[in-house]
Amino acid sequence: MTLEEFEILTSDEVLQAIEQRIECNPIDIALDKYLEHASAVATQVKRLQRARAKLPSYYAVRATLPPRAYEQSSSEQCAMHKQLTGVSVLDLTCGLGVDTLALSRKFSRVVSLERDPVLASVTRHNLKLLGAENVEVLCTSAEEYLATTTEHFDWIFADPDRRSERGEKMVLLEDCSPNMVALYPRLKEVADNICIKCSPLFDTAEAFRKFNNCSVETVSLGGECKEVNIYIE
Repeated sequence: MTLEEFEILTSDEVLQAIEQRIECNPIDIALDKYLEHASAVATQVKRLQRARAKLPSYYAVRATLPPRAYEQSSSEQCAMHKQLTGVSVLDLTCGLGVDTLALSRKFSRVVSLERDPVLASVTRHNLKLLGAENVEVLCTSAEEYLATTTEHFDWIFADPDRRSERGEKMVLLEDCSPNMVALYPRLKEVADNICIKCSPLFDTAEAFRKFNNCSVETVSLGGECKEVNIYIE
């Protein structure tokens, strides 16, 4: 999504058109020659309709849903399942902000990092609609932030990007971005505890080879494994 597309989707005219057509067939919307920005309205309605079950809070406020960020996001149900609580938390991988939103309900303060400037703006917009006023979204990478911060947090959370530049799926932690294995010594300086979300295909034995004092949780919903979480304390 470009900044121009985001500005169109959040304009009063397009928001009104989306609301009026939220139950309509997206194909019919796209073919409406009298509707300005028909393609953008149709695409957003399609994503919101798909988000009803996965992201009900986002659907309710008619949040903006960039395609890749939506596809890679956790479900709200999975995000709320994580066993994290405290005063402050650093989310290294904000994305669409679904995990950030869940963390905002369990911590007094959340700092969330997103390196893509457009997605950072989209997520700030959505979190404001969702009432998450205790979240600060910073446009920076995990590596850049960790290199300079003097803050200390109760928890660090990360859902590393498991797609290569060519779109290939990656499972090993060292191949993902950010590389949580390489960053581990610095992570322990910045936070008391760490939680890493991994692929459902992740070899849980690998966690015990990479990290000391860790535990592993497998999250299953509807009989299907959705994610694996590593907790390091």
